[in-house]
Formats: sequence, C-alpha cells, structure tokens
Amino acid sequence: MRWAMGVGWGLVVLVLVIGVALGVGAWRHQRSRSAQWAHLAAGGPGVPTPPTTEAAPLPPIVERALARALGGQPPPEGLAVLAQRAAIRGKPGEPWRELTAAQALSADPPGFVWSAAVPLLPGLNVYATDALIAGEGSLTVSLAGLVTIARATGPEMTSGELHRFLAETVWLPQVWRTAHLIRWEAAGPRRARATLSTAGTTVSGVFEFDAQGRPLAYETEARAREVDGRYEPTPFRGTFAGHRRLGGVEIPTEVRVFWLLPEGPFEYFRGTVESLEFRRPDALR
Repeated sequence: MRWAMGVGWGLVVLVLVIGVALGVGAWRHQRSRSAQWAHLAAGGPGVPTPPTTEAAPLPPIVERALARALGGQPPPEGLAVLAQRAAIRGKPGEPWRELTAAQALSADPPGFVWSAAVPLLPGLNVYATDALIAGEGSLTVSLAGLVTIARATGPEMTSGELHRFLAETVWLPQVWRTAHLIRWEAAGPRRARATLSTAGTTVSGVFEFDAQGRPLAYETEARAREVDGRYEPTPFRGTFAGHRRLGGVEIPTEVRVFWLLPEGPFEYFRGTVESLEFRRPDALR
C-alpha cells in the first residue's frame, strides 16, 4: 500500500514538473518573440539610413491596387500585426499539421517576425520563428521552447525571407510606394514585377492582380529551397483570395504557397489571416 502511494505521489510530482517545464518553455518563446518584435520595430543594427529617392510612377495596375487597398485613407502607421490559423507540411504526401501564428511586419526597413506554435500533443508544441530583421533572414525551430532542434541563417536564407516579405506586402501595401526599396515594372495589363533591394541583397518577383486591383498571386523564378541540407533555386508561387477590409486596409485573408517542382506544384502552406491591426512600437507585446 505504501509502495502504491509512493508511486502515485511520484507520478503527481512528475506531471507537475513536466507542466512547469512546458510553462517555462512557452514563456521563453513569448519573451523571445517580444524581444524580436522590439528589435524589428527599432530597425536593428546595421541598417543604413536610406538615400532620398524620387518616387517613380507606379504601373497603373499597382496604382489601382494601392488605391483600392487604402480606400482613400492615409496609410496606417506602425507595424502590421496579424493573427493566423494555418497548416503546413514538409514533403509531398505528408499529412498537414495545423498551427497558429502571430506575425509583425515592418515597412521600412523591410522586415517581419512570424512566430508559430504547432501542437504535437496536448500542451506540447513545436515553436517556429521565421524572421527578417536588419537585412538578415533566419529560421529557428524549438521543442516546447526548451530545446532548439533547427536553426538556419546565411545568404540563401536571407534571400528566401526577402521573397517572403515581398510576397506578403499584400498585407502592408503602403510599402509599394517606398521608392528606395522597391522598383516596379509593368509586366502586362494586370501584372507587375517588383524588385526589392536592401542590405546588399536583391530579389524580384511578379504580382498578378484582377481587373479591380485585388492581388491574386506572387511568383518568382528562383527562391532558395532547402533540399537535404543544401539550397536549390526553385520556382515559387503564392496565391491570394478572401479579400476583405481589416485594420482599415483591404487585404487578402487566404493564402496558399507552392513550390513549382518538375513533377508538379507542391503546396506546403495554407493559411487564413484572422485579424490585422497596426501598432506603434511602444504598443508591441
């Protein structure tokens, strides 16, 4: 009987220890996200003051898209902060894993921090942070916020994150007029090529719009894709739908992301923006 009671108390203590550890991990992840958001808002070290650049006229379809998105109002100030529900998978044929995410985007200097929680078991999450801060891209994955299981940095990562930022300017369309960052060229009646340059790295991709100026897709010929520990330039496409007004700006709330592989498109991310607001740096948390 005493032995059974001892085992019972031992299990209680073990459960409490695990619960405290998971709580500490979640707190560490939240604290890290808050620090990165603050770093993003501050611009980070190493970002030079941009030169004064006269704004070139936007292609007509981009002008129409920007006017539609802003609805005749001044561009909102501060960082765009989004909440998302999404699903992700690593390879064709793998099951989808659901996640929740919070993301902050900065217009100038360009950057973002995307922080996601992927449930493995009740109370046990894998945390992923995808970021572009001070012109450098990174990806960090941890188990329960306690053990880092993957981290990626370097020029290929930075280039890939710049492509992501450029595609996601559909949620921060006021950046389209930032002449010292983005150069536009018409690529057809409803298509326009955007070239983004910052901190010594340049990426380019084509946006597609409908006749009313709603963004429908972003595509680039070569975005760095990690394959067996190395990077391969791979065609990439993101599609947008579900346009509605959030935070005073009309944005697409549904996104699907594909690698365009020789054997066919591989969709690896699909998500929905549930909220968007613009916050001053001192209001971030």
